[in-house]
Amino acid sequence: MKMSRLFRKTLAITLVLFALVGGLTSLFAAWVLHSNLLKEFESKALAVGGSISRSSPEAFLSRDAAILQSVIDHYLEIGGVAYAAVSYEDGEVVAHTFIPSIPPEFLDHLAAPVPDRTRHHISRLNLAGRTYLDISSPILMGKAGFVHIGMDMGVINDIIWDAILKIQGITLLVLLLTVVLSYFLVNRISRPLSALSAYAEQLASQNFDTTLDIPADDEIGELAATMQGMARRLDALVNGLEDRIRGATTELRETLTYLSIILESMADGLLIVDEHGEISQFNQALQDMLGLDGDRIASMTVHDLFGPKARAMFVDSADQAITRHQVSVNSPSGRTIHLDVSISRVALKCGMNQIALVKDITSMVIQERALRIIRNELEERVRDRTRELSESNEKLTEEIAVRRQFETDLAAEKELFAVTLRSIGDAVVTTDIENKITFMNKAAEILVGWPLQEALGRAFSKVLTIETADRTGTGLLDPIRDMEKGFHLNQERQFILTSRDGLNMDVGLKLTPIYDRNGTAIGSVTVMRDLEQRKKDEENRLRTEKLSSIGLLAGGIAHDFNNILTAILNNIILVRARLEPESTLIKQLRQAEKAVIRAQRLTQQLLTFSKGGAPVREHTDIRDLIRDSATFALRGSKISYEFLFPREAWTADVDPGQISQVIENIVINAAQAMSDGGRIEIQVTNFVKDASFDLSVADGNYVRIRITDQGPGIAPENLKRIFDPYFSTKRDGSGLGLATVYSIVTRHGGSVEAHSRPGWGSTFIIYLPAVPEAEPEPPATMKDENECLQTTRGRGRILIMDDEEAIVEVVLEALDMLGHEAQSAATGDEALEKYRQALDEGRPFDVVIMDLTIPGGMGGQEAVSHLLKMDPGARAIVSSGYSQSSIMAEYRDYGFCGVLGKPFSVQDLSAKLDEVLGSKPKASSPEEIS
Repeated sequence: MKMSRLFRKTLAITLVLFALVGGLTSLFAAWVLHSNLLKEFESKALAVGGSISRSSPEAFLSRDAAILQSVIDHYLEIGGVAYAAVSYEDGEVVAHTFIPSIPPEFLDHLAAPVPDRTRHHISRLNLAGRTYLDISSPILMGKAGFVHIGMDMGVINDIIWDAILKIQGITLLVLLLTVVLSYFLVNRISRPLSALSAYAEQLASQNFDTTLDIPADDEIGELAATMQGMARRLDALVNGLEDRIRGATTELRETLTYLSIILESMADGLLIVDEHGEISQFNQALQDMLGLDGDRIASMTVHDLFGPKARAMFVDSADQAITRHQVSVNSPSGRTIHLDVSISRVALKCGMNQIALVKDITSMVIQERALRIIRNELEERVRDRTRELSESNEKLTEEIAVRRQFETDLAAEKELFAVTLRSIGDAVVTTDIENKITFMNKAAEILVGWPLQEALGRAFSKVLTIETADRTGTGLLDPIRDMEKGFHLNQERQFILTSRDGLNMDVGLKLTPIYDRNGTAIGSVTVMRDLEQRKKDEENRLRTEKLSSIGLLAGGIAHDFNNILTAILNNIILVRARLEPESTLIKQLRQAEKAVIRAQRLTQQLLTFSKGGAPVREHTDIRDLIRDSATFALRGSKISYEFLFPREAWTADVDPGQISQVIENIVINAAQAMSDGGRIEIQVTNFVKDASFDLSVADGNYVRIRITDQGPGIAPENLKRIFDPYFSTKRDGSGLGLATVYSIVTRHGGSVEAHSRPGWGSTFIIYLPAVPEAEPEPPATMKDENECLQTTRGRGRILIMDDEEAIVEVVLEALDMLGHEAQSAATGDEALEKYRQALDEGRPFDVVIMDLTIPGGMGGQEAVSHLLKMDPGARAIVSSGYSQSSIMAEYRDYGFCGVLGKPFSVQDLSAKLDEVLGSKPKASSPEEIS
C-alpha cells in the first residue's frame, strides 16, 4: 500500500506528539503516585508505631520481651510493613522481626543521636541492598523506649511501575487507533490534492483543455471548480494577449518605419554616440551637411568629426542633461561650416548614449557679422542722439524738481492748514457754493454734536441751528446767500447755537467767503467760539486778580502785624515766667497769650493771599492730619463725624500747617451751617490723574479728600462765588475761610471743587499731590512749657539782625534768660561787620538770626550770601513775618540752616537753636528762668 507524503508527515507528527504525551504522562503519574504512596506509608507506619506503643504499656515498663515480640509480629501482616523493632531508651533492642538477626546498619541507626526524643522521626535506611523508610515513635514520651517500623520502598516502586505499564498500554492502543483513522482521513484529502496538482501542471504547460473530475462538495471541490474556471479565463487571456502582441508588433514595425522616414527627412542632422565616443547612428541630413558619405562617417569618432572641441562637448559635459555648443568644421571641399550642436543624454540598455542635433548656422553667423557692423554704426549714431537727449533731460529734470518742490510745499502747507484747523480751540465749518458742509474740525464736532463723517454733504442749516443773541432774527441759515446779500461777519458777533442734543450755547461767530484764483466765491468759512468757556476763563482771571491784589495788601499787613505779635507774645511769656505760680495775673496773661495766637491765625490767613508765597512741604500722613484738624475744629460742638480712610493711604507732599488750616476752615463752615446738629463725613482715597479726567491739575498721583455735610446746601448763585475773597453769606463772616482754602490748595499744585444741592448738603473735594512710595516724616514733638523754659547757661553766642527795636529787645532778653550771649544788628551791613570783628577776635558767633526784609537796608537773603563767603561754616536762621515767602519754604537753597516764622515764642526760639546748634543741655542741673 503506497503512502502519500501528506500521510507520512501526519504519521511522524502523530508519533512525536504521542511520545511526548506518553512520556510526560508517565512522569507526572509516577511523581504523583510516589508522593501519595510515601505519605500513605508514613501515615501507616506512624499509626502502627502508635498502636504498638499504646497496646501494652505494662510490658514496656516491665521489659517483658515475650509480650512485646508477640505484639510486633502481629503487625507484619499489614501491607508494606517490612520490619518492626522495640528498643529501650539506652538503645537495647528487646523485640524485632529481623530474620535471622538484627542488621548492623540498624544498630548503627539506633546509636545515632536524636535531637528530640519526645517526637517521632522519619529516616531512610539501606538494609541488605534495599531501601526502607524507618519511622520511630516514642513510648511514654521516650522514657520507656521507641518503636521502629520499617516500610519497604520497593513496594512503592513496584506499584509505580505497574501503573506506568498500564498507562503506556492504553497510550499505545490509542496511538494505533489514531494512525488508522489518520490514514483514511489523509488519504481522502491527498487523492483530490494529487489530482489538483496534476491539473496545475497541465495548466502550466498551457493545456487549458484538460478536464478535472473531483466530485467532492467541500472546500477541495470548490477549489477544483475555481481552478477550472481560472483555466478557462487564462485560455481566453492568453489568446487575447497573443492577438495584442501580433498587433503591437505590426504597429512597432510601422512606428520604426515612420521614425526612420522622419530621421531621414529631418533638415537638421542627427547623430547618436555611444558611451565610448563611437558613432552608432546618423541621418542623411548630417551627411549632406558635412559633405561626407555614410561609410566615412560610420568609421569616424566624435573626435575625428568635431576635432579638439569634441572632449568638451561629449566628455566634460557628460554629467549635464542637455548642453548646447557652437563648433566650426571644414568640409572636404575646404569650406568652413558653422554648426550649432544640442546634446542630450539618454540611458539605454546598451549603456549611456548621447543624441546630438546638428544645425547648420553658417548663413546666420555671416548675417550676425554683418549686423554687428551695422549695429556699431547705429550705436555711434545713438550715442550722438543720447547726448542731445541727456541735455534735454537735464533741463526737464530741473523743471520737474521745481514742480515737485512746489507740490511738496503745497502738500506741507495743506497738512499744516489741516493740523492747525484740527488743533485750534475754535470750531471751524466750511461749505461749498451749494451751502453743503465740506469740513468740520474736532472742536466743531464737539460743539455741534455732529461727527464729521455724518455731517459731510449735508446742508448747513440741517446741521447747525444758529439764532441771533436776542432771538429776534432768523440767524444764520445759508452762509452763501447771506454773503451774496452783503452779510459778512469780519468782526465776531454773538449768536445762540443749538447743538444736536438740544443744548443752547452762546457762541462768538465770524463768517468769511472762500474765493478761487479768479476772485469768485466758491464757499464759506464759519468760525465759532464757545463763549461759556470764555466766561469761565474771565471769571478765573478776575478771581486771580482779586487774590493778587488782596495778597499784596495782606502780605504787607501781615508782615508788620507779625512783628508786633512777636514782641507782644514773648513779653507775655517772659512776664508770666517771672511770676509766682500762685499769682492771679497768670490767668489774665494766658488769656492774652491765646488772643495773640488767634491773631496769629488771622495773619496766617492773610498771608495765604500774599504774592509769591510757597508751602513748606513735608511727607505727611494725611489721615493723621485730617483726624487731628477735624477733631480740633469740632471740639465742643453737637456735630457727629466719621472718617473713611483706606488701609494704605498714599503719603501727601504738603505743608501740614497750611493743609490743617484748609481742613479746619471747611469743617468749621460745615458745622456753622448745621446749627441744630448733623453729621460730617470725611473720606480719603488714592487717585491717579490722567488724560481721561477733566481736572485742572497735572497728570500724576494725588490723595482725594471728600468732605460731606448734611447742611441746608449752597444756592447755585452763591456756589460760583464761594472761593472769592471777602464773600460770605454769614452775617459775622470774614469771607476769608474758603478763599484761603482755594489759595492754599492751588499753591500746592492741587485742586478744590464744591458741589451742593439745596436741602441735601454740600461736598468739597480736594486733590493734593501724593508720593506713594514715600514714608511720612515723624511729627515734631511738642515740649512742655516749663521744659522749654529750662536750659543750661553759656550755650552759645547769638547775633540778632532785625530792624524792629521791640523784637530785638525781647529776643535779647529771652536769649539772655536762655543762657546765651547775644548781640544785635539793625541791618545786614552792621551784622556782617560784627561777625567779621568776632572772627578777628577768635570768638565767632555760633548762630546768626536774620530778618528777611530790612526796609532801606540789606536783608537776610543778600546778607547770608556775603556771610557764607566770609565764613563757609557759618550757621544762619532766617526769620520773617512774611512766612509764606519762597525763601521761607526753600531756605536751605539760599544758605540758611533753619527758619523761624513770626510770630515765634521763646519756646520756638529755644527749640530752633537746639536744632541748629546740634547740642543738648549738659548733664549739670538746669536752672529754671525766674
